[in-house]
Amino acid sequence: MNANIKVVIIVISAISACLLVIVSQEFFHTSELNNHLTLSHINAVVILLENILPLKSNFVQNADIANWQRITWSIETMQKKLESILPFAGDRKDKIRQLRQKLDDYNGLLTQLYHPAINIKEKKRMYREASLLFSRELEERIIIPVKREEGNFRKSNKPIDPVISQFLSNTYDLQAFHVKNQVLFLVLAFHDNIEGYKEEKKEIVSVVEKAQKELRFLSDELTVIPEIHSTLDSLENKRLLLNNYEREVIGYFTHLKDINVQLDKIGERFFLVSKELLIKIDNDITFMSYMNHVFNWGLLLCILCGLGLLGFFLARDIIHFMRHIKDAQQDLQESEERFRRLIEQAADAMFLCDIDGRVIEVNNLGCTTLGYSREEMLSLCIDDFEDVTVDKIHKKAIRDNLVPGKPVTIEGVYTRKDGTTFPVEMRMGVIVFSGKTAILGCARDITR
Repeated sequence: MNANIKVVIIVISAISACLLVIVSQEFFHTSELNNHLTLSHINAVVILLENILPLKSNFVQNADIANWQRITWSIETMQKKLESILPFAGDRKDKIRQLRQKLDDYNGLLTQLYHPAINIKEKKRMYREASLLFSRELEERIIIPVKREEGNFRKSNKPIDPVISQFLSNTYDLQAFHVKNQVLFLVLAFHDNIEGYKEEKKEIVSVVEKAQKELRFLSDELTVIPEIHSTLDSLENKRLLLNNYEREVIGYFTHLKDINVQLDKIGERFFLVSKELLIKIDNDITFMSYMNHVFNWGLLLCILCGLGLLGFFLARDIIHFMRHIKDAQQDLQESEERFRRLIEQAADAMFLCDIDGRVIEVNNLGCTTLGYSREEMLSLCIDDFEDVTVDKIHKKAIRDNLVPGKPVTIEGVYTRKDGTTFPVEMRMGVIVFSGKTAILGCARDITR
């Protein structure tokens, strides 16, 4: 395979691996972020609904507007949180929509608590006022006058009229059971035990009616209290009014109880769906974390395998390249050896110089002709044995302008080691020797 193609493949593979890492990490990071955000929102919604339960009970008891505002804010916050996680819910959208529908149903029932709770608060206020009037009238217009008359009998040392004593006793019974009825009604307001209230109410009504009948009977013989019959009628009307308030409050409580039963059912279903969704999200987080680790290790393994293959191919190419270099060096050595053998067999003096004129190779005939040893010749420049009377500048210009494949012939004079000179005909050409440009010269003695 071409080296350039290998480089292109390596670069493309590296870029692809980087892009794959970036895309995969972005995917896993986004998935993890969405899962944790969904998990936190669902947990927040569940906590808000749990907080609504005591607020709801408190509002039913005292109709506190501040509690109702907190309930409304909690519902709105829950709706916003569920809406905010829908865009990235994925396969959990159906469950979240189911939660939203349950929340809307829950909110619809919650709104039905408002007016009954407000009405209960108002009726309890009216009940307290009517009860206070009943107690005050009973005290001021019956008990106090009868006790005064009883005191008069004691002061005069007269025996107390049995009618007065019995009338006062029945009045105390009426007062006591009126107080007991108030306490029972208060317990109802705080504990919402309607059935228990009805059972005890029957007993109280029976005793009160009996006490009132006896008071009616005794009032005919009681002359110490003027307008006793009108007072008893007024007390009876107030008692009936109190009973009417109680019935209305019980009606509201019954309605609220039915709504609370429905709210509890929807709340239980809401918590159940939330729990299933939270378990699924938690499992998804665990799964995505596992897949992220598997993918990262898989990608690392692929990269290591790719690097291993790349190292194998690079090692193979390097070995092949080193063999090629070794073969080329061997070929070059063989070529140079053939060149040396060739110039040794030449009939003329042969000189091989670099472009600066330094002798880098010479045959034995060249050494013999000039009277130098081979080692001496290899330390000389061609100018060292050319005659100084010859135009060296001209010959240097000729050497500098030599063109490969176009040798030139010139005449000159060489000087031997002993100082004698002889004319020569020089033929020069450019060759490549050991990877460098060199000048090959052939000098022939033209002495006649």
